[in-house]
Amino acid sequence: MLLNKKLNENYIFLILYFTLLIGFYLNEDFNGGAIQDWRSYENTITKFSVNFYEALMTYDTFGDRHSPFIHIVFSFLKKLGLSFSSIRFLNLHLMLLIIFFFYQCLKLKFKNVEKKYLKALVALIFLSTTFRSLSIWPDSRLYGILFFILSLKYFLLFQYQNKPNDFTNASINTFFLAISSYFSPNFAVFSIYFFYHFFLRFKISSKIFYIVFINIILALPAFYYIFYLDINFLIQPGTPGATGSFKFGSPEFNFANKIIIISSIFFFYLLPIIIKQNLFELNKKSLSFFLILGFPIFLLCIYSFDYKLEYSGGGIFFIASNLFLKNNIFFFTISFFAIYYVFFKNFKFNNTFLFFLIIISNIQLTIYHKYYDPMILILSFTILDFNIKEKFFNYINILNFYYLYLFFLCAKTLKKILFFF
Repeated sequence: MLLNKKLNENYIFLILYFTLLIGFYLNEDFNGGAIQDWRSYENTITKFSVNFYEALMTYDTFGDRHSPFIHIVFSFLKKLGLSFSSIRFLNLHLMLLIIFFFYQCLKLKFKNVEKKYLKALVALIFLSTTFRSLSIWPDSRLYGILFFILSLKYFLLFQYQNKPNDFTNASINTFFLAISSYFSPNFAVFSIYFFYHFFLRFKISSKIFYIVFINIILALPAFYYIFYLDINFLIQPGTPGATGSFKFGSPEFNFANKIIIISSIFFFYLLPIIIKQNLFELNKKSLSFFLILGFPIFLLCIYSFDYKLEYSGGGIFFIASNLFLKNNIFFFTISFFAIYYVFFKNFKFNNTFLFFLIIISNIQLTIYHKYYDPMILILSFTILDFNIKEKFFNYINILNFYYLYLFFLCAKTLKKILFFF
């Protein structure tokens, strides 16, 4: 058993850390594609280190949908004399901060839970395929997550700390979210969520106007670069079926695809919580709400759904349904339960609001598991509300998460063996 009452949680960290080091030396890539992405990044980093201005002004011609910010940072390290292997090794250890700050967030929210359970939970990130692949092969996504978690820490301090510090915490949250968004623009949408809560606290006041001012100042360089200089790297077509356009009628604009697929991915990562909370135990209120509003939305999404296997991605249930059954029936069945649980079983405005932001944060056609791993775990134990109480934290419930993540690692390995990618 991976987790045992006699096994010190610090040993778990050490063992899993060594598996990451082994993965580094074996060129591990569970996500598939991380190695190829990094090889292309090496060329981009070199261009920035040789002629920074030219690379910056022609970045939209590189065919890269990722922010240039990470390439800029790495180009400085390259100019300092670090090899690409050294940058990768440094990156691996910087990404450990994700686990450290996630632990700090949990301590803020679950103050009365024994630390050993919190440590065991955060160590789960070592088994995240996205964390492992992008720690070994650097990518902007994990840097976005790192600074996003820092912004979450100060948002939780804003919520739980004494009121005299709330404005300071709100300001720091805004700053770190901006850095997160420069690394990975998808995180910019969360500024809407945070601002909503800041407005509830500060109302119309000098504090809220200052928060708005900070947001504008921090966003100006990005707006100037993308919209004024017209270096729009965000809508580069990169997969079959992609048009590089975000307009009504384009595949990228089909939100039915996003709602159903992202719901199914949430369902997968929340399974240990769902099982604990008895998903199939219906109550009249939530069922009536779902039948009146949720079921028609679900049917509309099915009618508009046009995601294809050749686009790549789609989540584990979509891929399994199409590969083994050659249709979407199993996938739609899972999505039915996913939409019910995520939106209606324990309906909360906060969850629906966040889920809407997560949907619109994906402005491209493809939808991958890796976009939401380990984000769903982090969000579920910080700002999403799935009625997780202190009694949830025990070795059995946490062990169920480990089983889930180990299953996914095995599934990824099997797909590689059978050439499903």
